[in-house]
Amino acid sequence: MFSSSLMLPLTLHAQALQADTTTVDMAVKLTPNDALAAVTIRPQRIAAGKRMELAPLEVATAAGLEHVGIDPLKIIRLDVLVGFPGPAGPQAGAVVQLSEPFDINDLNPQLLDGQGLQRDGKFEFLAAPDPDFIYHQVDPRTTVLGTKIFVKQMVAPRKQPGKVASLIKQVKTEHDLLAIVAIETLRPLILGMLDQPMQQLPPSLAQDAQTIIETTDFAALGVNLSDSERVQLVLAGASEDDTDRLEKAIARSMEFSLETFVTEFKNQFTDPSPTAASVRSYVDRLSASLAGKMTPVRKGNALVLDI
Repeated sequence: MFSSSLMLPLTLHAQALQADTTTVDMAVKLTPNDALAAVTIRPQRIAAGKRMELAPLEVATAAGLEHVGIDPLKIIRLDVLVGFPGPAGPQAGAVVQLSEPFDINDLNPQLLDGQGLQRDGKFEFLAAPDPDFIYHQVDPRTTVLGTKIFVKQMVAPRKQPGKVASLIKQVKTEHDLLAIVAIETLRPLILGMLDQPMQQLPPSLAQDAQTIIETTDFAALGVNLSDSERVQLVLAGASEDDTDRLEKAIARSMEFSLETFVTEFKNQFTDPSPTAASVRSYVDRLSASLAGKMTPVRKGNALVLDI
């Protein structure tokens, strides 16, 4: 399953596992059904990593407290959510989950409009100087912020999670940063935007590009920064058949791109000299290495590429 493909070899004690499950459940609960993408960042985990020993963490704490009112190193999980643009413009919000209680009234006054707690029916919030941007406290450790329309959608009750919320629940990962995009929801928009550019591509490559978009259910990008540098890209199909088509289309497009690169590069070194011959040999070796490193591994209905 895809969920296991993003799981890093990490040992967590029971309390940490329970805490992580709690933050995931809260993120799922606060993700609107029409969300298109989610970016999850774990500042506290990043700061605790071995690679951060010489990082200016105390400066980050001081700056966060001074300019925002929150110590960024106390943020367990930050989920940035992007919604579908509507008549009111782009819609987005964020879920901030802290390791200790926080009162949004302690935010830097410069981030607020100075009018204090406001109400819209039973919904309570603080407003930013931009009236379309608000803050709402869900519980002592959880705050949401974003455009007013989107934040109200975030806290509204739902019978069942939407696409992105389900993916947040499904993709069990310990990456420091994880971005998830629901390609299925965006597909008509993506195909429309790429219609003209794809007409400029060779027919076979354009067809493969369209197949990749049509068969990809969602895409995910995981990044590790704290202990070791690791980047993982995942494209998942909705079914076995879709994943078969996706895998073949990616393989064909990669083969075409590498062949084009090799041919064009070699055309710059056509003379019979030993140096030109060695350059052509090197390009062949380089392309073979790239082909191996850039070929994703199939795991269930997901294609996983570790970089």
